[in-house]
Amino acid sequence: MLQRGDITIPDLYDWNAVHNPSYPVFTYHDGVDGPARTISWSQTIRMIHSAAHFVAGQITDSSRNAHTPPVIAVLASSVIGIMRAGLTVFAVSPRNSPEALAHLLSKTDATLLLTSSEPSTTALAESGLKILQSTGKALPTSHMPAFERLFSATTDDTFVSYPNIVIDINSPALILHSSGSTAFPKAVYWTHRGLNQWCRTPFYGTTDLMSGAVIACHAMPLYHGMGALMFCATPACGCVMAVFPPRSPAIFPTSENLFDALKADNCDLLACVPMFLEQWSMEPNKIPYLKTVTGLMFGGGPLSKHAGDLLTAQGVTLYQIFGLSETSIINDIFVSVGSDWEYMRIAPEIPHVYVPREEGKSELLLLSNDSWSPSVINAEYSGVAAYATSDLFTPHPTKPELWKIFGRSDDQIMLSTGEKTNPGPLEHILNGDPHIQCAIMFGRGRPQNGVLVELKSEYAIDPEDTAKLAAFRDAIWPTVERINEFAPQHSRLFKEMILVARPSKPFSYTAKNTPRRQAIINEYEPEINELYEGPEKSGDSSFPVVSQQWNEDETVQFIRGAIMSAIDKTVGDDDDIFQYGCDSLRATWIHNKVLRALRSSDAEAADRLPTNFVFLAPTVTSMKRLLLNTVHPSLDTLTEVTHIAEIEATVAKYTTEFPARPESLHPRPGDGDVVFVTGTTGGYGCNILAQLSHDSRVKKVYAFNRPSDDILPRQLFAMQRQGLLEDCLRASKFEMVEGDLSKPNFGLDPAVYEKLRTSVTHVIHNAWPVDFNLTLQSFERSLQGVRGLTDFALSSPFEIPPQILFVSSIGIFRQPESFSPRKEEPVLDPAVVVGTGYAESKWVAEQILAAASERTGLRTVSVRIGQLCGDRNGHWNEKEWFPSIVKSALYVKCLPDVPEPGLVSWIPSYEGAKAIIAMRDSDERVLHLVNPNPVPWKTFLEPLAEAMNVSLVPYDQWLYALGECLKDTSLTEVENMQRNPALRLLDFYRGLRVDDELEPLGLVRLETTKGVQVAPSLQEMPLSQAQAERWMASWRSSGFVPAEKETEGPATEVEMSPRFKL
Repeated sequence: MLQRGDITIPDLYDWNAVHNPSYPVFTYHDGVDGPARTISWSQTIRMIHSAAHFVAGQITDSSRNAHTPPVIAVLASSVIGIMRAGLTVFAVSPRNSPEALAHLLSKTDATLLLTSSEPSTTALAESGLKILQSTGKALPTSHMPAFERLFSATTDDTFVSYPNIVIDINSPALILHSSGSTAFPKAVYWTHRGLNQWCRTPFYGTTDLMSGAVIACHAMPLYHGMGALMFCATPACGCVMAVFPPRSPAIFPTSENLFDALKADNCDLLACVPMFLEQWSMEPNKIPYLKTVTGLMFGGGPLSKHAGDLLTAQGVTLYQIFGLSETSIINDIFVSVGSDWEYMRIAPEIPHVYVPREEGKSELLLLSNDSWSPSVINAEYSGVAAYATSDLFTPHPTKPELWKIFGRSDDQIMLSTGEKTNPGPLEHILNGDPHIQCAIMFGRGRPQNGVLVELKSEYAIDPEDTAKLAAFRDAIWPTVERINEFAPQHSRLFKEMILVARPSKPFSYTAKNTPRRQAIINEYEPEINELYEGPEKSGDSSFPVVSQQWNEDETVQFIRGAIMSAIDKTVGDDDDIFQYGCDSLRATWIHNKVLRALRSSDAEAADRLPTNFVFLAPTVTSMKRLLLNTVHPSLDTLTEVTHIAEIEATVAKYTTEFPARPESLHPRPGDGDVVFVTGTTGGYGCNILAQLSHDSRVKKVYAFNRPSDDILPRQLFAMQRQGLLEDCLRASKFEMVEGDLSKPNFGLDPAVYEKLRTSVTHVIHNAWPVDFNLTLQSFERSLQGVRGLTDFALSSPFEIPPQILFVSSIGIFRQPESFSPRKEEPVLDPAVVVGTGYAESKWVAEQILAAASERTGLRTVSVRIGQLCGDRNGHWNEKEWFPSIVKSALYVKCLPDVPEPGLVSWIPSYEGAKAIIAMRDSDERVLHLVNPNPVPWKTFLEPLAEAMNVSLVPYDQWLYALGECLKDTSLTEVENMQRNPALRLLDFYRGLRVDDELEPLGLVRLETTKGVQVAPSLQEMPLSQAQAERWMASWRSSGFVPAEKETEGPATEVEMSPRFKL
């Protein structure tokens, strides 16, 4: 079928949906929420047709009358759906500058711009469209439907396929673009016939490893050639694309989460840019697993020789992918070359020739014939139309079919990230600076560019003089800023990457007085290597250095400044900077700034700082806490007295001027409760929603959550993860509401708010951020929401206003005055809760509701919940403290025991939800929700230890063994923590008390007398070994804990699941 050359990509997708409806197209694994999931061809085609309907609805008839199909520019990923609608897809890189985006939209005569909803992408689109509008052109824009909306078509009984349309095989189907390191990126057009060539790529040569394989595509953007290869190859050869879980904002790929996904998705092959392989080559603990993978495919840039040699020498199989936007993938990918991994063979199906150039190098020319042709023709060879690639190759010394890429005839720099920089225009700008004689950019195979500059004689300095070096960088910085305005993001220069030539090593020039680029770079190779190995050592001094004290205010200001300088925009203190344009290059820049400042004041603290701290703490607030904890490991940044005053002030802020009740009131209807419940897409919220579906006294449930593109599918997915989907599906009483409790009228349409105000009889407030690293200030919006709910209830027209049940926490007892069982009564002393912003915020919320009750008569009840221990299907959030203890057994070969009886009063989530909805009418101000029938710790730990094939040891012995894991010098501290998550909580475990006064491990005991009276089902929550068995089954299913037969093997190994078969 492919050999005919007249079948289109949409045709192939439709064909597979008919002939392979159940075969998977995508697989992804949510390590926290359950086992691997797949999306089949029958589901995929419905999503494609749904996207086609959406996009077609955005296009006017006049646009369709154009000679060629309208061009849809995409900053999101619904490529095939656009093609299915008979339109042309323009896959635009979100790394372009606004000017480049406007240029591309103009040059391609784009009809519509579709974007994702992520802040950085939206901001780029807005800026680009403003520039375009300034030229007199206007372009409509829209958000592409989210995954949930498209996926809902798979279960929609009213779904209608997109009509069949006749597609001209020679019409443009896809537009890619060049790197944009010259003045602007260039659009590259591919017809439907041309894309047919892409589909044949897996079958080049004699070895086919892609058919039926699961391929890790987590780090492959669709605007990249490797991304285009996958959506063409998948319908052709039956490979399965393994991806990150679909969510917004999208998961930012890092070496850690990509490696974890490679294992969790059980992939046969991986395709990525070289930077990930270079990182893994330096992590010995990852090599054993990488050796089990069929092959690691890399492309988009050169892999460093050191990394490639290191990987292959240890038995890792590397496959190089080589292609161009103008030609598609052109090499025989799966030629086994072993230690010759740098070399490749152009596929015999591709007509090509190597044309000799200077110094033993040859340029690759690709020829056009009846069966294969590049999309761009720019040369002729022996009367045959050709594409001159400008790529220079050198031959293998003994294997004539193998060639190694040397570089570009136009000196284009290929970064290890897959991005490319044409240095010419940028060097031209630098050479115009009055201080500079000549500038040479470098960076091939590196994650970022640098520049080597030779100074004019009158400005010459000794680059070893750090003060003069910093002054010089400041002097030329306005010129560098001009470059950074001109260049795309990946080509930007930072001060740390400006290298000044030594007077003792002057540049060499040709007879034409042009610099001998490669000779100069070779001569300065040691200095360049040193620059990349330790960029913090060459940091500039223009940024203020923090004082020796590193107090909270100056640390926050410093971090804000570093982030602002890196991403050129101001973000909120709790905004994830990776959602506002930060990438690995900018993260490196922030890292270097912080590290340099830290070294100048506390070298030991600098050594303690995790190398990837920007990724670990991607907000101003979390970065501040990490830095302060690094500098002052045992120092509180606020005295307890001052902090208590802050907590009390927060209570006062939200307990003034409660509104009066309406003048006209009437009785509640007697036909059933109307419950307004928040946070229903979370684990416990799902269980509350399911239990409300069984309550015959409830006639209506408003499930309130933060805004999402499609809240109902998101709720369905959440219920499915918890094993509760049938409860949700049969409950017609649900209505989903999207809003923000911190905003006036919850950010809702006035009519919707009024409907709620005049009908709700009960409020269950469950939504709350769970982050023990945040300060009280970070919970400001949550506390605004509590006050908003009190005002909402007081505005009700019912004589008895809605009762508010607040889901509080046992965690508020951070520093109890005694360890006797805590009574079900208000806690008035804020000193009890000091410790984490989470506990403090829960206590403040209790005080707000208590004040509202005392001053207005509003009925409120705060229910303090103890330790939830898994859902009905056994799922227990793997990020929590107890699952982390269990996983630690893989590395410490033991699990902790506690002195008998060591009773725990944990609550299964499903049964706990049943109890809490029974508490919604209580007249008590405070109730406790823990298990009134506790069981010994050993009830769970003995079967878990048996399953992990380890012994139980005293808690102190386990804790010591856990701490010893950090002495494994084969791994960095961060790598140890990523492998063994219990190490992240080491200080938490060290701070726990193990004695008879507290529950294991460190929880206060709670009285439940009132709670049992209000909710008798509390007596019906038996705890047994069966729960531990369900937890273990769930953790093994998700890959959090290896399969049973592997628990004695290396920690990096996981069980390989059966392959997908056609």
